Amino acid sequence: MVLSEKIKETLLKATIESIQNRKIEENLFSTNTGKILRNEIESINNISKYQWNYRLNQIDSPRDLLEDFFFKNFIFNMKNFVSQNIKKNFEKNPLFLNYYNKQYDILEAEILFSPTYDYTILIPTFNFIMDDNLLQLELDSNHIITNITREEDTYQNKYGIIDFKKIPRNWEKYWNNPPYASFEIKFSLPKRKNSEPPYVGFIPPAPFNSIRFINPVFEKVKSIFDFFYCFKRDLFSSSIFTFGDRYYVFLPPFSSSNFEDYLRSYTNGEFPDPYRIFVLKKPEDIKYWKNKWNAKYNKFYNNYFTATTGSEGFRMFKRVLDVLRVINKIEYIDLRNFLLISSFEGILYSEHIAADKLKYPKYNKKGPLSEIFIKLSEELREFWQKIFVSKYPMNKPLSSFETKDDLKKFIISAFNYRNNIAHPEKVKKIKIQPSYLKPSNPLISEEERLEFLINQYFTYFLLFLMRIWINKEFKSITQWHDYLKNLFI
Repeated sequence: MVLSEKIKETLLKATIESIQNRKIEENLFSTNTGKILRNEIESINNISKYQWNYRLNQIDSPRDLLEDFFFKNFIFNMKNFVSQNIKKNFEKNPLFLNYYNKQYDILEAEILFSPTYDYTILIPTFNFIMDDNLLQLELDSNHIITNITREEDTYQNKYGIIDFKKIPRNWEKYWNNPPYASFEIKFSLPKRKNSEPPYVGFIPPAPFNSIRFINPVFEKVKSIFDFFYCFKRDLFSSSIFTFGDRYYVFLPPFSSSNFEDYLRSYTNGEFPDPYRIFVLKKPEDIKYWKNKWNAKYNKFYNNYFTATTGSEGFRMFKRVLDVLRVINKIEYIDLRNFLLISSFEGILYSEHIAADKLKYPKYNKKGPLSEIFIKLSEELREFWQKIFVSKYPMNKPLSSFETKDDLKKFIISAFNYRNNIAHPEKVKKIKIQPSYLKPSNPLISEEERLEFLINQYFTYFLLFLMRIWINKEFKSITQWHDYLKNLFI
């Protein structure tokens, strides 16, 4: 059922005028017919209640999404249909009118009156191994994992995507396995109301990755990987899949005049190289992930991937997720470790706790950081035995925090190492503590051994902290610091 006959008739007139003039109106709303069309749109509350303006940047003048994208591409679609199917007198040709009616129904239902912009996202997924007999795993109706190992032309027949299984060029040659799975995601972005500010940077019909503006479509992609990384059953497991250098987005109708239905978008190195494997074959593993997804994903996504602004604490949380995602793409281990330790400090340090609760002087951070972390670990009964396994063998799991002093010494050693990088004019000889962590091989220096342990275990430290944030559903640094303070009451 057509909800606005007036708009349908006026847009038809504007379409015919544009085709007859052999051009697409760049400024449709400045023409006489376009002005009438705009007035009709503004008179219908269920259309005008939405925000149709956008800015390319903060100082750019507002522009109109309907004029620049949806109506423009709708008319282009009509023009292309006529050029391919009707030689003359198209205006009253039943073939043209039929096509116009069908396309208008889509425009009205999915753009003008719809409360959301709807996307479909397809993500090539590397090193995700599924059982041969498991063709699809439906996490929920909007998130499906498809086994694509049997398909040579994945999505080519259905969507015309010819490079879905292409291996990223910047990967080492020995990482030559194609993607074994695909995440298929239906994603809806609620429209802004006209009382809200215009879209800036991110434009719904033309999403792109930007270093300045958050892209909600790419945030959705990152949320999938981060969920599986943060909720893996074993904190110390290295098992994880990865995404490649691109993904495919099917845009809302009439977003583009491109003949392809999809936009090929790029991940800009946001995901790790495929040096680990994620296996999903056992029934208990499948059950675990389905249950975890249904219990946790929506809150995880809504809490941490839908906000475009927030406190420094919230941004610090997101930065730690970014660090965990990309850390092993950094070539130099000293830079990698510097970033890990600095992120640990940024997410955990509280000047109030250090000074008021623990009585440390202002410039001593490694002492209070180690004590805060130990208090958190003790609270959650994570004794970090795996670091100190030579003294506390795993065949005798700890039931109390015997490793407390050793953990403090290790963290302080790590900060001494970080300070050498931060202050090259004050380099001090590295001594690894506790001393039994020293390498048994005389060819390996204490610094090299410490580098290895930092690279491995500070990753787990950060993931441990992220899990607390997620499980407690913290959304600000204030909530986080209040939680930390209460540990010392």
